[in-house]
Amino acid sequence: MHERLKHQQMIKLSSVRVQGFRLLEDIEVAIETDATVIVGRNNSGKTSLTEVFEKFLGEAAGAFRLEDFAAAIRPQFLSAKALRDEAKPPEEVLAALPTIALELTFRFSADADDLGPLSPFIIDLDPDCTSAIARIEYAPSLKTLAALLDIPAPVDDAEPIQALFHHLRETIATAYSIKTYAIDPTDNNNRRQFDKTGPLLALIQTGFVKAQRTLDVSRGHRNHCTVKHDKKEHFRKMAMARIEPLATLDLSRLNVRSRQHCGHKEIATKYCG
Repeated sequence: MHERLKHQQMIKLSSVRVQGFRLLEDIEVAIETDATVIVGRNNSGKTSLTEVFEKFLGEAAGAFRLEDFAAAIRPQFLSAKALRDEAKPPEEVLAALPTIALELTFRFSADADDLGPLSPFIIDLDPDCTSAIARIEYAPSLKTLAALLDIPAPVDDAEPIQALFHHLRETIATAYSIKTYAIDPTDNNNRRQFDKTGPLLALIQTGFVKAQRTLDVSRGHRNHCTVKHDKKEHFRKMAMARIEPLATLDLSRLNVRSRQHCGHKEIATKYCG
């Protein structure tokens, strides 16, 4: 346990980047050592920021749908289909398809002798570099191009575009899969691919408490949204006990307050470092 706590003190999650997920076409959020608060209007992407972790690292890992791809990148399916129909090289077609990605940047102590589960993600050769990047993405492969893009001719005067997106809704779950990489901070082209998500799950863990709406009319607090105390207390004790893993963005300790009359929501995420 002592060794685990020592690793926690040496490794910090410093930033999160999300690409291609719902309202988050390409955003990066700096993570504070103590707590990170996300504030924004309705439909600004606050929920998307937490749910992308659930889709990649939670119980719903891999449960993506066509609608999870950001609207701005969905036309890339059409571009890839056109390249496929023109018999372009499979590698070119694959590169044209959209992906959803979560990129995590970690900082670590330069004088650390053992960085535990972060070690597989340190692939640079610069002795002065004190950061490591883990990338997890939802992407297709060369083997699944045919199943994804080769569709029967539309019937009953159906529009080709509508037919393609109807087909994609049915096939994305089998044609796309989760891929995990380590990226060299000094050379973006230098990457290490892992067979499974295990190394990343050993490094970071997420948990969620869903907000539940209640009416506390006894105190006159109408339209007040709170997280049940027992769940908050449960995750508080988990954080205090410093339960695995070693580097944690503790999205489970959400403290959500919402007032409907002003459309304002604050989400506080506690990071256990």
